[in-house]
This record gives sequence, C-alpha cells and structure tokens, in this order.
Amino acid sequence: MLKKTIIFIILISQAFCTYSQNKLSGRITDAKGGEALAFVNIIYNSSNQGTTSDLDGYFHINSKEKIEFLKISYLGYQAKTVSQNEITKKSYIEISLDQDAYQLDEVTILPGINPAHRIINAVIENSDKNNPEKMRSFSYISYNKMYFTIDTRDIERFSKDTVPTDSVANDTIKPKKTMMEFFDEQHLFITESVAERKFKYPDNNQEDVLAHKMSGLKTPAFTLLTSQFQSFSFYKDFINLLDKKYLSPISKGSTNKYFFLIEDTMYNEAADTIFIISYRPLKGKNFEGLQGVLHVNSHGYAIQNVNAKPYEPTGAFNINIQQKYDLIDSVQWFPVQLNTDLVMNILQIGENSAAVTTGGTSSNYLPLVGIGKSYISDISLNPDYKRREFSQIGVVVSDGAAKKDSVFWSTYRKDTLTAKDKRTYKVIDSIGKEANLDRAMDVVDIIAAGYIPIKFVNLDPTSLLWYNQYEGYRTGLSLATNHKMLKWMSIGGYVGYGFRDKALKYGGSLEFILDKKATTRLKLGYKQDLEFSDEHHFYNDIARISLQSTRDFFLSEMDSIQLFYGSFKFSALRYLQADLRFDYQNKNIINPDRYSFHEAFPLHYCTSEVGLYVRYAYKEKFLQTPKGNLLSMGTKHPVIYANIIKGIEYLDGEYDYLKLEAKISKKFAFRHIGDSYLTLSGAYLDGHIPYGEMYYGTGSYSWLNIDNSFNTMRINEFISDRFASVYFRHDFGSLLFKTPKWQPKIVIVSAAGWGDNTRITNSDNTDFAKTMNKGYFESGIQLNQILKMSFNGFGLGVYYRYGPYSRTKEIENWAFKLNLTFVL
Repeated sequence: MLKKTIIFIILISQAFCTYSQNKLSGRITDAKGGEALAFVNIIYNSSNQGTTSDLDGYFHINSKEKIEFLKISYLGYQAKTVSQNEITKKSYIEISLDQDAYQLDEVTILPGINPAHRIINAVIENSDKNNPEKMRSFSYISYNKMYFTIDTRDIERFSKDTVPTDSVANDTIKPKKTMMEFFDEQHLFITESVAERKFKYPDNNQEDVLAHKMSGLKTPAFTLLTSQFQSFSFYKDFINLLDKKYLSPISKGSTNKYFFLIEDTMYNEAADTIFIISYRPLKGKNFEGLQGVLHVNSHGYAIQNVNAKPYEPTGAFNINIQQKYDLIDSVQWFPVQLNTDLVMNILQIGENSAAVTTGGTSSNYLPLVGIGKSYISDISLNPDYKRREFSQIGVVVSDGAAKKDSVFWSTYRKDTLTAKDKRTYKVIDSIGKEANLDRAMDVVDIIAAGYIPIKFVNLDPTSLLWYNQYEGYRTGLSLATNHKMLKWMSIGGYVGYGFRDKALKYGGSLEFILDKKATTRLKLGYKQDLEFSDEHHFYNDIARISLQSTRDFFLSEMDSIQLFYGSFKFSALRYLQADLRFDYQNKNIINPDRYSFHEAFPLHYCTSEVGLYVRYAYKEKFLQTPKGNLLSMGTKHPVIYANIIKGIEYLDGEYDYLKLEAKISKKFAFRHIGDSYLTLSGAYLDGHIPYGEMYYGTGSYSWLNIDNSFNTMRINEFISDRFASVYFRHDFGSLLFKTPKWQPKIVIVSAAGWGDNTRITNSDNTDFAKTMNKGYFESGIQLNQILKMSFNGFGLGVYYRYGPYSRTKEIENWAFKLNLTFVL
C-alpha cells in the first residue's frame, strides 16, 4: 500500500507539473509609466495560438499543449519574445513593453483587392446579428470607475515643483511634496458607480444607478457612466465620443473612406481565427474619422476588441476608447469591458502650484488625464420586458445610492481598491469636508436649472444685470424659496430698475408643487414690468441664459404691463408637457408713434386670456441628477410646440379673439455631408385685437448672430395677424475645408417668411405698418470657430436680403455678424 501511495503521489505531481506548464496568467504594462496595456497580442506556440490582454493588461492562457514561448506584439510598442525558460514553473508573469517610435506611414495603394476588405465587409454584413442593440432586449450590471490624474511619464521635469498634501486631514502643516511624490501616492479625484441597464428594442432604455461614491462629496453631485463618453456598441454608423460624431470604420461603404491593414493573425483555443486590422482615414478623404485597431473573430465575423481615437485631435479634449466583447451563452457577442482615456488639454496643472488653468499651452503645464473603466456582468439576453416598464428618465439615481456599504461595493468591484485609490478617498474626502464641497456642488446642480442657491432661497442670476436698448442696463434681484424651506411650496419675488428709462419694475409669485417629481405645479403671480411688442412664447423653448435670449439686447420698443396670472403645469401624456394659463393684463403703449398710421388705436387697454401651451418631444429622455433635477438628453425626433390662446371679455377684458401658434424643430444627421437643422413656425389670429398683440416678425438685425431669426430684418419692421416662417441651417463642420492647424466650421443658412394683416389696407402699408405678404428671403454663410479659446468658438457670419423686400441701398441688404459657439 505504501508503494502504491508513493507511485500515486509521483503521478499526481507529474500531472500537476504538466498541467501548470499549460496554464499561465500575467499582466502587460508600459515599461516607462507602468500603465496597463489593453488588447496586447500574445502568441504562445508555433501553431500561432494566442490570446489578448484585457483592459487592465491581464491575460490568461489555458492551453491543451505545453506553452513553448510567448510572442508579444502591440501597435506602437517594440515586440518581445519570452522564452520557455523564463516561464517554466511559473503560473504568473509580469511583462513590460517599451514604446516604439511608430507612425502609420503613408501607404501606396497598389492595384488589386485589399485582403482586409473581405474581412471588413464580412463584419459589416454581420453587424445587425452581432450588434447587441439590435437584440429584442437585454440587461446587465456595470461597475464604473474613473479617476483623474497626471501622466506620470511627463512629470519628471516638475520634480522640484510642489503641491499641497493632506495637511487639512491632519490639521497640521506638513512640508509640501513634489508633484511626482503627490501623484505617485494618489489621484486628484476618483468616482465609482454601479448601474443596472435595461434595454428593449428599438430604443427603450433605462439605467438605474444603484450605488455611487465620489471623493470629496458625501452625496455625489453627478454620476459618470461609460455611455456618457462613448457609444456602447461599435456597430453604429456613427460613433459618439464626448458628444461628437465620427464615421465608424465598419459602417456601410467604409472601405471607400478608410484604409485597412492586416497587422497580424492568430488562433484561439476554439480554432477561431483572430484578425488584427489597423485602420485610419484614406489620404485625401475629408471627414470626421477614427484611427485604431480592430480584432475580428472569424466566429460570426464579430468584433472581439476595439481600440479607437479621433484621427485628428480636437485640441481641447483628446479621447481614446477600448472595448472588449465576449460571446455570451454561445449566442451573442456582447461588450464586457470598456475603457475611456480622456486627456483634458483645456484643464491643466500649473508648474508652481496645483491650480487649474484653462487653455495653457506652456511647457510648464500638464493636462489632466481621466481614466475610466467599466466592467459589465450579470448579462441577461432577451429578458421579457414590457414597454411600460421604461420611463422617460433615461438615467435614474436610486434612493440610498450614496449610502451603500463596503459589502455591496466588494460584490461588484473587479479588484479591490489600490493604495492610490484609498488614499485619494481619504485625502480628498477630508479636503471636501473642510471646504464644504457638498454645498458647492449643490450650487452647480441648481445652476443647471437656471438658479443659484443661497441657503433656503434660489437667486436668478439674470436679474442681477441685464441689458436692452430701451432700459439700458437693468439691475435688480429675483429670489424664490427652495426645498430647504418648504418642499411643497415656493414663494418668489423680484425687483428691477432700468437706468435709461428710470423706472422700477417688480413682481411676486406663489407656487405649489403637487407631486414628488415636481412635474405638476400650480403658480399664481403678479408683475408690473415691460414687455416687447411681439412677446409670444412657447413652453420653455428658450433657456434662461442662451444666445437666443440675447435678442433682448437689441430691443428698443417696449410697453408697460400690469399682469395677473395663473399657471398649471403638468405632464398629460408620456412625452407631452403642458401649461394651462390664465392671464389678465393692463397694457400701456409707451411710444404711440409706432402705431400713428391707425388713428383709432388705443394707448391703454385690457385683455383677459385663457391659454394652453404644449410641448411634445417623442422619445425624449432625461437624466436625473442625484439632487433630483431632470436634465434633457434630447431626442432624435421632431420637437413640437403649440399654443391655443382665447381672448375673453371677462374681468374688464375688452377683446374676443383666438390665437393659434406653433413651432416644430428637427435635426437631420447625414453620413458624409454634416448635419441639417430645420425650424418651422407660424401663427394665426382671428378676431378684433389691438396692434400691440399682433406679430412683428423675428428680426435680429445687429452685430450678433441669433439662430432661428431673420438676421437682416429690422426689429418691428413688419406687422402681421398671421405668418409662417422657415429657418434652415446646414453645418458641414470641417468637411469642406481644413488644415492641420486650422479647422473652421462652414455653415450655410437660409430663412424665408410670409405674413399678412387683414386689417391693413394698401394705403396703410407704410414704414410703420408693413406686411410681408410677398415673401421675405435671406441667405448667408457662417465661418465658425475661426478662433477657439477654452470652451468658446468665435466666428463670422455674412447674410444677404433679397426678393420683394430688398432695400434700396444695397449695403442695407447685408448683415455682418459675430457668431459664438460652444467648443469641445
């Protein structure tokens, strides 16, 4: 028995040794900075069998045959071979690669068929089958982690510079550390979240944030999810990176736009072929494209790994994404790991301090780098979901998401937090407590809604200082109580004073919040103020602070009003928002010369109105902030606005009339020629009504471009009781013209309008009472982002007025304007 036992142990030992030589794990990193390298090609025997590292640089080999060697290759790095002696008796190995001065050289396209095209075309043919967002439904849990730091490979030149340490945490003053020491020990900022996503074809989508935490804040002010930085699926025609669209290398016809090169080929244990194909835009092709590497698995010709970044960096932000797909249940290829590297050139750490600067280009500054990783688990294919299970809120923060314990987090974290991660939480949390960052982020959250919170009241920043040509500079104060005083009611009031008209304006309101989501509200109010003669509006169509609101700057004709109003806002249908209003108004005409053509025009009158104002945005989604505010994520469908307003002879109301007003706007995205924007608006007035309640066209003749307006039309130039307008804008981006250092955006614009006034005769049709029943036309061109500074782009626009209402002096048909845009 003893002999048998010894023989058995020997056999087991030999088997174990043989088995261990067929299994190997390891990690591949950058030799200089130590960063993990994702999707490194690893071939481990002469039959070209291989695997790739994951997003964290780890790899696992479980071979049926003895591992003979490791042949490591990665685009941009020097190849390396690890001999059998180096891995013998090892189950884990660390491998570092040195960067290579690798550039994609210009390639001469020779006659014949590019062999990579067959593979890429097969990927395109199978894209619907392999695209997870073409499935009937799915769900998954994602663990998301993102931290911000400095690229330590470029930090040596700052070794003598200092940054603050955790003196706040210990309430003692410690010597400042060098920048190298600081970032060796911790990150600047870290955030984590766990989210559950549910999807039902074609576009029912919802993410529930189950947990989130953020260094420096007890209650995170926002949640960073992978979907906010990159497209979840690489199979779309356009890939979104930071809200900018890039033509996908696997979109239809991509072989006419991109150059593809087979860099390598290997085989996995299932005998599938893995094609490693690099791609970049073809020389001479002008479009927003990507460059990177695709790993294509011959099993269904599906993408297994993706590496992508913009071919031409934007300057403000540079982004690089990586995606890893697995075959789930032997049925569906599905993303399981996603990575985002974000270089924020616009936010940089200075040489002599840790202060953040914007737009610094000195060699004494280093950009912030954001590293985001997402791990997808608990994937369920084709679960049975009903449409009613999906709400309009695309991202929902669950109650208690900021209070999850360590047991919950350890369940979803792929790895435990590193020493750097833990120190970042410790130090930044202490700084956040000392600096009261939670309160500061409360301010940021409510500013998104248009207000600044000051304890239990919200301040409207536009009330502090504003300008128009009638009042000149207007200063004042507008306050309303917030949820810290009463959750179910808000009391508001304002006062304003114009330095040119030397008049005081004021008002007050009482608002009742009737549901938990604050979508149903009843508001009663009063104001004594000024109003532009064409003050028709739609349901929340213009942001409080926006370029369209700057049209106020150029208004010179205003009337005095005393207004009593009641407003009941509610959501009638899934995508319909409504406002039922009653207005009683006393109006005094300040400049009677404006209507001198009509002798019977009253200089003072009263109106009573009942109106229904609606907004319908099909499939619009909202993001719920941790504080409960809803931010629109937009919709690809038209947005429709409509007003029905009835004037009644009630409470001294003197006029009986009906107003019908409507507006529709839509964005059209084209694959190769940019984006078009179309807005249609119109109104119809029936009944007797003073001229002060009619429509005056949307003229904006000034030095500043205002979209969806007539840039060559003078303000108050036309008067109508019915009108129709169309505004068209096509943005070519940089498709028509760009150089390596200068990439202005070219936009063509055109607008047309028609209006009539049944109360004006031909004899009345003067400069004070013109109709535009012959049609008003203008066109122009914009050269945007000629100059870019931080987040702002400055451009120029030229517009020309033509047709029946062109002016006698040719120069008066032209408008030359400054154009402001937001730049990423």
